[in-house]
Amino acid sequence: MTITTKDHLGHAETASEEHANIITDPGYYCLGTMDDHTAPVMSLDFHPKKTEMICSNDSSGVIRYWNMDTFSSLDTLEVEEGCKQVRFQPQDGKYLAAAIQNFVLIVDVETHTRIITDFAPINVLSVSWDTTGKYLASVTDDSVSVWTLAENKFHELSSVGENRFHSCVFHPSNPAILIIGCYKSLKLWHWVDKKFIYLPAHEGLISALADSPSRGIIASGSYDESIKIWKSVNLI
Repeated sequence: MTITTKDHLGHAETASEEHANIITDPGYYCLGTMDDHTAPVMSLDFHPKKTEMICSNDSSGVIRYWNMDTFSSLDTLEVEEGCKQVRFQPQDGKYLAAAIQNFVLIVDVETHTRIITDFAPINVLSVSWDTTGKYLASVTDDSVSVWTLAENKFHELSSVGENRFHSCVFHPSNPAILIIGCYKSLKLWHWVDKKFIYLPAHEGLISALADSPSRGIIASGSYDESIKIWKSVNLI
């Protein structure tokens, strides 16, 4: 498995089963490797304000913070095995959200204070912040939850029949809408108004979603081996 993400300078970071993070420039020239993990790296993310700081997690439950300029480890946090994904809070990056087995963990990056937002009956597949960092969504096969940090309040939606959930992302310009990747369709959930609509999108399970707030687009990837780009103005 290989996962790549980019920061605002075009630096790309790749996580691989070889237990390493690889940093490349916009021309994909290798700038360095960070290989302190002892298990396969599952995900990674760039800090939104500290441009030299990145984070990665491995399958054994170890989260590491790195200095991208010196390729050195800044700090280590041990959590439960089965940590699938880590994501910094947008804007100031105060918190780090982690999808771990059947719950979502939020960690204060500076103090390591831990907050468990919710327990699910089955494994959490992914987590997603809105662009303001005020809302956090998590998805399992049969439910999606949105947690509001200021109010410490949950909003939940359950799946019906065969239309299972797999991925989610907030609408780039309207955080009251959560876009959910299902089997063959996108589910647009207006979680504030408790309304939703389905949009036919693929011929298979939609396994990944990503947004570009600056460009106003959403990307969806599916098991049908296709990637589609959507204008967010058409997803309201």
